Amino acid sequence: MPGELVLDAEVDEPLAVPDSGADIVIDLDVGRSFVFGLEGPLYDFLFVPHLRAVNSTATGSLAGRVFGDADDDGIPEPLEHASITVFRGNPAEPAYTWRVRATGHTGPDGTYTVGFLNAGTHLVQVDAPFSAGLGSRTTSGIVIIAGRETEYSVTLPSFEAASIEIEGPRTVSVGDSTVLRAIVRDANGVIVPNPSVRWQSLDTGVATVTDIGEYATVRAWAPGVATILLTSLGRTDSIGITVSQ
Repeated sequence: MPGELVLDAEVDEPLAVPDSGADIVIDLDVGRSFVFGLEGPLYDFLFVPHLRAVNSTATGSLAGRVFGDADDDGIPEPLEHASITVFRGNPAEPAYTWRVRATGHTGPDGTYTVGFLNAGTHLVQVDAPFSAGLGSRTTSGIVIIAGRETEYSVTLPSFEAASIEIEGPRTVSVGDSTVLRAIVRDANGVIVPNPSVRWQSLDTGVATVTDIGEYATVRAWAPGVATILLTSLGRTDSIGITVSQ
């Protein structure tokens, strides 16, 4: 019917449903569904719904606390608004080949819970709030067991970015996509692994950008030039992506 919004739920893997039935959970991933972008003269959020369907009895959860810099007494401080991203993928392959399964955020006391994760081995990336001045941390081999809660807590390292730059192709055809990488270096010129960065497309009608930490996927929609902006710890770099027919 006119005006209806049709939403499709992603199924991570085939759902085994016994004859007696099962509790199928349809989960809206809020962290991925509201993308911060730039529309016209005002900053805004784009609604890009991400839903997934899982059999609740075949899932477990991930929970823990995230800490940042230590205070004067040397005790790490709980970190609020840190982002938790759970992936399925091969740790030997580049991060942009991993598939996001679910996301979460920490509360005022640094705690988080990501629920309804299919049993198996996952990669978990923890990113600090953009203004925190902290690095990210990615850990592979996190095992989720059906019916159980897996504990994963982490303290994020601090660093100051001396320079940042964008690496990757500058041209793409309509309907195709390309991958960019953020190169963040410290004061000694050493590349910082898993930096805390923010990607934006300033011309979303031409191309949009989605990111997995230091990597970003640019999807081309219409001919033109899209400015892709990278920001990390107060430093900014940008490139123009030319989109052709």
